[in-house]
Amino acid sequence: MVRPNQETLASAPLAGLTVQSMDAVQPPVDPITLAGRLTFTIPKPTPLVNVLSRLHWQKLLQANRALGAAVRVATHGKRPLKPFPLARVEIERRSIGVPDHDGLVGGVKALVDALLPPGKPYVTRKGTGKAKWVLPHPTGQSIIADDNPGCLQLVVTSTRVRTKKEQCTVVTVTALTPADFN
Repeated sequence: MVRPNQETLASAPLAGLTVQSMDAVQPPVDPITLAGRLTFTIPKPTPLVNVLSRLHWQKLLQANRALGAAVRVATHGKRPLKPFPLARVEIERRSIGVPDHDGLVGGVKALVDALLPPGKPYVTRKGTGKAKWVLPHPTGQSIIADDNPGCLQLVVTSTRVRTKKEQCTVVTVTALTPADFN
């Protein structure tokens, strides 16, 4: 996995995020001590789907890596030992404007992908027939086990704030039992 540098982060839609040194890695805490809940804040609001759809594919890749790096920094020392098999993810986007609902929900895909475990690499031979290695969710942080509707309840809301300094994204991941999930 390629680590984003300051130059990469400055050119991405999430410009202004800084990645702190991860040299002093602390072991993740036990999910029991968290009581099955993890809350963290990303210092920028998630980009909307209209912004993401107009980006060049390289800029989109940089934006996804920057968001993954922001999740890694925000959850450092807080991640559970094992991903939550059933979870409720509440994402609150705080910004000075109020986006439409479809743009809001579509814009959190990269954030949800950053919560998943990194996938196992596999080889694909699409198009020209050449072998290409693919790594699903390269920025994954292993907080939730899967993002299918049978494992994840996703709640995305938007809150209007007065100033740009107040803009952020607050993410709350709650582990659920099968009885709570239904």
